[in-house]
Amino acid sequence: MIISTLCTLLLASLAPTQDWKSLADELRRTQDGYEASIASEAFAKVRDPEAMEARVELYAEKMNIRGGVHLRDWLYSGMMRAESDEELGPLLDAAADRKADTLLRLTCLRALRRGEASAPASALLDNNFRKLKPELQREWQNTVGSLLAQRRIIFDRKTSSEDVREALLSSGMPYLGYRWLTPNKTEVASMRLAAAKSRSAADRSQFLHVLAPHVRRSSSARSLWLNRLEQAVASEHSSERVAAWQSALDGMGFECIPHLIHGLTRANEEMPSRHLADYAEALRLLTDKQWGHTPERWQRWWTEEGQDWLAQATQSKSLPGYSKSRENDDTVAIYFGIPLDSHRVGFVLDGSGSMNDKLKDGRRCADAAMDEFESFLARYPDSATMQLRIIVRESMGPFDEAVSANKKNRKKAIDYLRRFDFGPSSAMYDVLCEAQLDPGIDTLVFVSDGGGSWGSYAYPPHMLDGLRLTYERSGVRIHTVCVGKSANKARFMEQLAEMTSGKMVKI
Repeated sequence: MIISTLCTLLLASLAPTQDWKSLADELRRTQDGYEASIASEAFAKVRDPEAMEARVELYAEKMNIRGGVHLRDWLYSGMMRAESDEELGPLLDAAADRKADTLLRLTCLRALRRGEASAPASALLDNNFRKLKPELQREWQNTVGSLLAQRRIIFDRKTSSEDVREALLSSGMPYLGYRWLTPNKTEVASMRLAAAKSRSAADRSQFLHVLAPHVRRSSSARSLWLNRLEQAVASEHSSERVAAWQSALDGMGFECIPHLIHGLTRANEEMPSRHLADYAEALRLLTDKQWGHTPERWQRWWTEEGQDWLAQATQSKSLPGYSKSRENDDTVAIYFGIPLDSHRVGFVLDGSGSMNDKLKDGRRCADAAMDEFESFLARYPDSATMQLRIIVRESMGPFDEAVSANKKNRKKAIDYLRRFDFGPSSAMYDVLCEAQLDPGIDTLVFVSDGGGSWGSYAYPPHMLDGLRLTYERSGVRIHTVCVGKSANKARFMEQLAEMTSGKMVKI
């Protein structure tokens, strides 16, 4: 197989316009994505409209083969490299095809957004994009808004940028395309009404992230953001409370200080609460004041000096407290040295064979994770909430939903983990997305070598792109414990933790 692939690559390098079909044929025949890795990488570099058609066909065909996710990741990378209208055609057709696989449609939209090619407005405004499943609708919003902001949309006599903005606005919450486009006053008025009526906490949370880039450039967007932030701080949904302080930092929204103080006060009354450290840290970063978790001190400062400080802060081009180190969290319990400041913790453990690798102390990675899990639960309050998921080709675990960490459930979780046979493939991306959207938890601990072998995506940049969007909707912090030796995979684990305001340790 390797000799055959090398010969195919040599032929392709000599006559790429003709012999890329040999690569495509090899990929069609393969039932093992690992064995076709060389051909997959070479095929990703081919520039030809017919090759793009082949990528779309192959993507749909290679959902269930061994190592198929790695082959599809190369197909995805090849889609992102589209340079011409002819190459984009198959991607737009697949994205608009109601009968096509949902993952393929989603991937085509993401490839268009993350690439550099321009797309015709008539195709992006196709009627098949008008009624989409929520996940696809959000991706369409995100893609079209990004393309319009980058001037990557080709207009004809019947279309204009106003038509595109109207379509984005009419598509509704969470208005993901407007993270790239500053909304005008009329658009803000429509958004205000829709956001007030929205029943989805995830949509409302993500909408705060959408508004964050415009906080300092549009007074109407800032007014709407402040209104939504005030509501989010008072919400019963953790995702909104996280989106409030996160969007304040991202948009340097200094005007929201009184609302963040209220959020700190609320968290202080709820102790223990992961929101206590979050709001205290956000206030410190925005102001460079070192008053920790004490809302009364923050409130006194704001009452006495707030307006004078605000007049100066709005001229700042960076967060005043950015260079300072984060304060220690109030710890409920510790897992591999990571302090967990929450009573709503979920654990996600890689179920693949890499967990059988040995550590320096002679234990398997799986055994170390189990020992630490049992030690953690011994210190975790009975009244707290817990969840356990193991990543195989889907999420597996002892509980259908988050449960009380009482003695019975702790024993059930530990026994389940001790009996588990590590070795199957792992759909890491998909299980992480599912775990983040679990309404019973607000903090995850993820133990893995950082590599997936099944599911939607396994290439770190592809995974991080989707996981970032999921984080905006969930607000779930992910602490990562890396048990592998690969520097690239460890980097992914570090980036995932940083992206979700978590911490990473390597064992």
